[in-house]
Amino acid sequence: METFFAFFSGGGLYVAFLLLLLLCGVGNPVPEDLVLLTAGYFAYASLVELWPVVLVCYVGVVAGDSILYFFGRHYGQRIISHRWLARILPADRLERIRKNFQRRGHWTILLARFLVGLRSPTFLVSGVLHVRFRTFLLLDAIGAVVSVPFFVGLGYLFGNNIESIQQDMQHVGHWIMAIGIGLLLVWVWWIWWRVRREEVAEERERQLFQGPESGEIAQNARSLP
Repeated sequence: METFFAFFSGGGLYVAFLLLLLLCGVGNPVPEDLVLLTAGYFAYASLVELWPVVLVCYVGVVAGDSILYFFGRHYGQRIISHRWLARILPADRLERIRKNFQRRGHWTILLARFLVGLRSPTFLVSGVLHVRFRTFLLLDAIGAVVSVPFFVGLGYLFGNNIESIQQDMQHVGHWIMAIGIGLLLVWVWWIWWRVRREEVAEERERQLFQGPESGEIAQNARSLP
């Protein structure tokens, strides 16, 4: 356990923030803004350096958004209609995003970076609508230049008001990070397991209707009155 905390008290914290923000791009239940605020507070507590963690968070945010974009681009309507994604992209929210694209065009991507409820769905729909990736990346990167330093800086400045618990927060922060990462790993495994189970079921069904027996089934079906 000491080795684990030693890792996350050094350069491993940068890796942890990067991974958390990448997971935010694929539906991580921990809000992106909360991760950025935590990074700012950790910089205040001297667990990480301020500007390096800003850079790491910036890369994590843009990369996570790009992952979501490519999900939408390559899986399209299939991923939108999937029941597991209905909670982050219900029909009414999807219609609202479509109308935003009609009214504002690609600038919707830049606007969405500052709207928590529409951020991830808009990036997903950008891929579904086959917005050019360089256009998406440019607008998202411009937005992140503002939002990432803002939230990290807010966490850093907020730390000035809680000096009285600075000593304890180092240990509490380690535990929070450890528990959070553990829960995220369990959540990612659970999602993978459900998707894998569905794929196996679909494969079995495909083999049932495409195997040697399928010809006999079809022939028997034709012989029925």
